[in-house]
Amino acid sequence: MPSTPNKRHVWTVLVRAYPADDGNMLIEAMKPSKITKSQLTACNVCNLAVPHKMRVRERRCRDKACKEVSAGKPCAWYCKTPECQKLHLMTVAERGEHLTPRRGVEPVRMTAAMKAFATDLAAQGLKPSRIRNGMMTRFSLDHETLPSLQVVQRGRKALGRPRN
Repeated sequence: MPSTPNKRHVWTVLVRAYPADDGNMLIEAMKPSKITKSQLTACNVCNLAVPHKMRVRERRCRDKACKEVSAGKPCAWYCKTPECQKLHLMTVAERGEHLTPRRGVEPVRMTAAMKAFATDLAAQGLKPSRIRNGMMTRFSLDHETLPSLQVVQRGRKALGRPRN
């Protein structure tokens, strides 16, 4: 009987035990991706002796440039991000290659700092257009890097709700 080849995938670790905020910034700087799998397992990111959990998220490429080149075939790039739930440390690993190195045109998204700023202004009762203009001055943005009014409206609606 012929032996089957080893089907294990080799993951390239980009950062290990990195603060979660910095790890999320690294992921935002990459090509756009979508979380395809998310699960809790025993933590192996940190060296804490107390048993606790980590959230493992697996991401797939959703870049428009890769989609245009692929002709129906999915991009081979994956990213895995295990995050410690206690110490908020994250490891970022990837495998596979993107179909194209160029990045597709993506709409501008609100960063975490912009969301916090919008939440503060929404709590004061400001309208989305005022919040958007405030973002322009606060974060020194121009019209190309400023999120659209629709993005700010959706963000205000989601973030401006009172939490119970």
